[in-house]
Amino acid sequence: MINNPHLFKKLDLYILTAHSHNGLDWIHSLFDNHDQILIMPGFSLMRTINKFKIDIYKLSNIKISKVFTHIFFTQPGYRIPRRKFLNSKSQKIKFEKIFLRYLDTNIEQTKIQKIFYGIHFSFAELYKIKVKRKKILIAQEHVSWHSKYYYHNFKPKSFIFVIRDFRAAIAGSLRGALHVNNLKPIFSHQFDKVLVNWLSGTNFINLTKKKKDLRIIYIKNEIFNKNLKSSMKKISNKLNIKFSKTLLNQTFLGKKWLGESSYITDGKIGTDLNKKIPQNYYNLKNVNNRYKCFLGEEKVKIIEVLTSKQLDYFGYKRIYNLSIFERIVYRMKLIFLYLHQGYYAYPKPIIYFRNFLRRIIVLIKPEFSIRLFKFY
Repeated sequence: MINNPHLFKKLDLYILTAHSHNGLDWIHSLFDNHDQILIMPGFSLMRTINKFKIDIYKLSNIKISKVFTHIFFTQPGYRIPRRKFLNSKSQKIKFEKIFLRYLDTNIEQTKIQKIFYGIHFSFAELYKIKVKRKKILIAQEHVSWHSKYYYHNFKPKSFIFVIRDFRAAIAGSLRGALHVNNLKPIFSHQFDKVLVNWLSGTNFINLTKKKKDLRIIYIKNEIFNKNLKSSMKKISNKLNIKFSKTLLNQTFLGKKWLGESSYITDGKIGTDLNKKIPQNYYNLKNVNNRYKCFLGEEKVKIIEVLTSKQLDYFGYKRIYNLSIFERIVYRMKLIFLYLHQGYYAYPKPIIYFRNFLRRIIVLIKPEFSIRLFKFY
């Protein structure tokens, strides 16, 4: 054993998250190879538990170690470069054994904490990473609605929240949904998931006004794209780590990563790029032109109405100066946007009405809708 399992208590925990399509994996890749940071490839514990319906409280330790290891080794989402960390059957077997050994320790942790730290401990052991040389642990949670759970159950040092112009971010999410549907129209539940992610993330950010021990470090995508070096120096100071040139390189497990984009894809959304992006691809003018072209005027207005306070708060300039009446109109249009779906088990009017009701619940009670409609 390379590491003492108790060493993890000494690491400051940071949870890296975002609303949706904000450049989360890009920021993750910049943290990947720093010698004071322990970070796995894109591992999202709560999303994995929800997606695969894992009832951790009904499973024995040996079953937990087998279930999680099987998911990490076989599921397509964990086979792409930015998430893959089990490369062979021998690694799988070794990881599972180490994980079980950690679960069986007498370390005083809740079950969810033991699973979380057990996975990171097993990863560190597998890759011979000496935890005593690390200062912080950064863990990605891919969707924002698990943030409140981490706050209550892990009490992290801080959250690292990636922010991006919400119009561009939502456009990227919808563009991605098109590829999932093989360029068929976006479905109601897909748009609702985008809304839930944005609304729950915004509600969590608003919690900082009430919770003094809740800290969030914001990473603004556009500023980092414009001047990465100076931005990373500031983040290094906030994380209390030394600045390193590794923070300027996109890697996963130390291997160069070219990124991913819903606008540049071979048709399989979620796949990583195999060639460099065009020069000035993330130039602000080009980004703005892409989302405007994709969304069209009406949808841009709808998103601006939805995100108006947050656009102002984070310093994004609105394109349209809408009257109160116009804002009401576009808020109503949001309710009726993308209510169709790919398959209809019942007559269309019934399905449309059901999707309409779900949209209302999503907009009024996003956290409740996550449990009710099983978003993951």
